[in-house]
Amino acid sequence: MKTIINEFKTVAMLFAALLLSFSQISCSSDDDDAPPPVVVDDNDDNDDDGGNGGDGGNGGDSGCEFENVNPNLNSGTIDFECSGNAFLAADELGEANPNGNWGRFGPGSGGDEFLTLTYVDNPYSGGINESERVLAVTEQAGVENWSGFFFDLEEKINFPAGQGALKIKVYSDAPDQNVLMKLEDKTDAQITTGDRTALTTESGAWEEVIFNFSEDMSGQYDRIVFIMNLGASNDAERTYYMDDIAFSEPVEVVVPDDPTTAAPTPTQDESSVLSIFSDAYTNVEGTNFNPDWGQSTVVEEVSIDGNNTLKYGNLNYQGTEFSPALDVSGKTTLHIDYWTPNATFLNFYLISPGPAETSVALNVDNLGQWQSIDIPLSSFSDVVTLSDVIQFKVEGNGNVFFDNIYFYGSSASPGAAAPAPTHPESEVMSIFSDSYTDVDGTNFNPNWGQSGTVEFEELSAGNSAMKYSNLNYQGTQFGAALDVTGKTHIHLDYWSADASELNFFLISSGPAETPYALPIQAGSWQSVDIPLSEFSSVVNLADVIQFKVDTGANGSGVTVYWDNIYFHGTSSGTTGGNSGGNSGGNGGGTSANQPSTSAPTPSQADADVISIFSDAFTDVAGTDFNPNWGQSTVATTESYVSGDSVLKYTNLNYQGFTFQSSIDVSGKTNLHLDYWVADTTAVNFYLISPGPAETPVALDCSTTGQWISIDIPLSSYSGVVNLADVFQMKLGEGNGTIYFDNIYFH
Repeated sequence: MKTIINEFKTVAMLFAALLLSFSQISCSSDDDDAPPPVVVDDNDDNDDDGGNGGDGGNGGDSGCEFENVNPNLNSGTIDFECSGNAFLAADELGEANPNGNWGRFGPGSGGDEFLTLTYVDNPYSGGINESERVLAVTEQAGVENWSGFFFDLEEKINFPAGQGALKIKVYSDAPDQNVLMKLEDKTDAQITTGDRTALTTESGAWEEVIFNFSEDMSGQYDRIVFIMNLGASNDAERTYYMDDIAFSEPVEVVVPDDPTTAAPTPTQDESSVLSIFSDAYTNVEGTNFNPDWGQSTVVEEVSIDGNNTLKYGNLNYQGTEFSPALDVSGKTTLHIDYWTPNATFLNFYLISPGPAETSVALNVDNLGQWQSIDIPLSSFSDVVTLSDVIQFKVEGNGNVFFDNIYFYGSSASPGAAAPAPTHPESEVMSIFSDSYTDVDGTNFNPNWGQSGTVEFEELSAGNSAMKYSNLNYQGTQFGAALDVTGKTHIHLDYWSADASELNFFLISSGPAETPYALPIQAGSWQSVDIPLSEFSSVVNLADVIQFKVDTGANGSGVTVYWDNIYFHGTSSGTTGGNSGGNSGGNGGGTSANQPSTSAPTPSQADADVISIFSDAFTDVAGTDFNPNWGQSTVATTESYVSGDSVLKYTNLNYQGFTFQSSIDVSGKTNLHLDYWVADTTAVNFYLISPGPAETPVALDCSTTGQWISIDIPLSSYSGVVNLADVFQMKLGEGNGTIYFDNIYFH
């Protein structure tokens, strides 16, 4: 007999299914067609009732009066002979019977008949199992590949010294039957050991499989859960046999350093997927899988069985950054496949600006196996803004392999409003947006014989979207023709769960029109800025009378939400806009809203300074002064006085600085800043070390229109921030417009 532990590929639906409380998903006791009571072979001609100690007992005459009780593993082997859970329909756990003591999960097409439990005479008596009765588990054809059952115990399991494992006998028709066992608290199914699995090796014989737990788990669990052949969906009805659950010594598990097989191939339709890392889908662009956050983790992309896989070696924590931010508010689930030979804990975070982050713990009980997890995005949404996901983060230890990281599932409508526009109103001609003043007289639903309807739906307080339902095509007609020759782009935000093709038209008199194909990502807000040059060869931009949207070859019936439809930008050589009237405009002059003199020249010696931004010193290399953290801030570098560059932050809410590599400023005493306030009323300046560990210092913004020089003692940060490992700065909780120069440590 061979015993093999923890060898199987987890199917994609397993985690989501088993994570649910079985008390919720196995309700069936109120169905008139529920299975009959368990079959027990009572021999009326036998005067001795058998039992476990009389004539017959285990392996003798099977005639006995069956006792329907919750079994007690602490009292001895659960042998399925003359006592145990009878699996009566009246005792099945469900909404109508919250005190039930057994249940089933993972139905097929046959309702409550998808899985039945019956005590039968041992059909394969011999070898290691000559007992009289066994438990037969019969599954219907087409049953879910994670279908199984559970039953409750009389009392919580207490593992004897040296016996921190459980063993059972199973009959194997053929090798590679994946048997799953886990233990739970019957009052709270979230209190669990996690899954334990064993792979059978025999063919046409009884064998014993062992599931390692721990003596430390004593006194916690009084429910046993089984899946008899995880991952198998039966073409025909199939019966599995099991017997004799007992304590055992643990078996040694030999785990390889690296996986030898690829992660399971995803089965989600690509139209519903937003993929971060997977060979099965087209991944989003611009992802940085190894930003420098000061981690010890070594990130590699390796090939496992011909499949690209992410390897995190020597993990402590690891970030992933998106550019641009991801809108996953229209998705329902995050999928991850992971494999580890030695991690003892693993937490996975979503992060939106702030940073706002929260984690979900990944189960690491099954070392040396691919684990598949489907995490409801509701696990993050109380903290994280799902329409503005800027980063992932993993915390853990050991070596971990990841594959098939993607969001999927599409809700019927956006979970959040479209991103707030950042273009200044002075350069915008708005058609539909709560952020700007719209042009008058627009008819958003002219009668052009279209199949769809137009509605306006409030997605957040004060923010409405325009909803096209049953769309085939839809027009928008202006009260008067628009002259957009002085603009450079048209901006659109749009969201759809089911559109596969969308074309956007500008139309001038004639009609003269030409389409622009919009990129599609199901279930996410998309923001596009279309150059008006895409239309100008056909359309008279001085005489735009209409918009049109159609679904191309997609036909009709799709739903699309729209927001923030506006023209923006200022063409060179045009009147109006930002030229002329504004003192200096964009032409490099000065005004009351920008500096007319340079910041004070620093007096420190270059050798005593670590400079971040200053024309007076040699700056550290590679600083990103405008990382995409989802901010509304517009960051630019300006030169208002010859030879002197300054950082300008407009429409400030927050703004990051990311260093190419961490900076050790533990040998310095102060952080110097020069800043010039246009109309900012408040802003905080942060230093950040990995974790992230950060703390702010408030800048005085009461004086406007002149340079302010400050030296912040680094002791203001050192109680929180590791000064030997500073990898970011941040402006936070700000507003308005502010300028910076001469940012350096000394």
